[in-house]
Amino acid sequence: MQTPLTFSQITSMASAFDWLAQNPALAAGLIAGVVALSVGLLTFTGVLLSNSHAMKRQVRQLQHDAMQSLRNREHASRQADLNREHAADQARIERLTTLRREVYLTAVPELVKAQGFLARLSKVDITDLAQLSPLEGLAIAASKISVVGSQPTALKARRLSSRYGETFLKGVGLLKSVPSLNANIRLYQNLYDQSQSEINRILSSITQLNETNTCTPEIAEGLNRSFGIQIENSKKHSTALTQAIQENNKIGLNYSKELLNELSQTSHEVDELLCLIRGELGLPTDLAEFRTQSAEAQDRIRTVLIGLGVGFEAVAPKPLPSASDPVEAQRPDLQPSL
Repeated sequence: MQTPLTFSQITSMASAFDWLAQNPALAAGLIAGVVALSVGLLTFTGVLLSNSHAMKRQVRQLQHDAMQSLRNREHASRQADLNREHAADQARIERLTTLRREVYLTAVPELVKAQGFLARLSKVDITDLAQLSPLEGLAIAASKISVVGSQPTALKARRLSSRYGETFLKGVGLLKSVPSLNANIRLYQNLYDQSQSEINRILSSITQLNETNTCTPEIAEGLNRSFGIQIENSKKHSTALTQAIQENNKIGLNYSKELLNELSQTSHEVDELLCLIRGELGLPTDLAEFRTQSAEAQDRIRTVLIGLGVGFEAVAPKPLPSASDPVEAQRPDLQPSL
């Protein structure tokens, strides 16, 4: 609560006002000083407030700049990490793509070798392990694809290698009698050649005896007997050789037909594997077109196989001597010399 002025205080203030009234110049100066002091105080206060506000704003700006700089550094760091990760991923993808390309390009020839091996299996000595290298190469190629290829490609390659192994085992079952037939063919061919050699020797002896006129009845009888024996042996060996070749050809033809059926079923998996490989290499691929072309090729092969038969390499035996045979015609009548 404000204390009321006392009489003496009021009297002093009145005296002061009287004095100021009596000295107007001094009063004016005093008032001007007070006003100037007030203005100065207000100005100083305004400057302090302005400086304080500016300082606060500067502090906020500095804090904002510091935060923004920190954010920028963090963003740059994250972006650098992302760039490094992206570059590492790109390098890894490029290395993997290059590795896959090398593996795939070496696997395709192994596939072709395996197909050729199965096609000539009837002429292959399956007891010789070195002859089985095409299937081994295909298995190695499939294993490499399983390591570097995508899972669908790896599974398809493994499945295809297994299918070719199954086809090989089926072929071995169909051709199990071929080794013995080939051995018989070689045996009968050798026996037939030996008989022909003996026939030629006898004919040469007969010719020499006739030319020298030194043939006796005993010699003539012996040569005629030997000639007849060799002719019979030659016929027997020729017949056995022809039968063995025909049986071998029959087995080979049956195998070729079965192989064509197996490869017709396997061709779909081959097309799928090739399309998967092309897809991983970034090449445009249409599986339907591959299958259509494979089907057309199989139809053409089947037509040729039916029309011409498979081109077996078996050689027909030489003609058998007969009454109208040149060998028989060359045989002179033996006349003992006088």
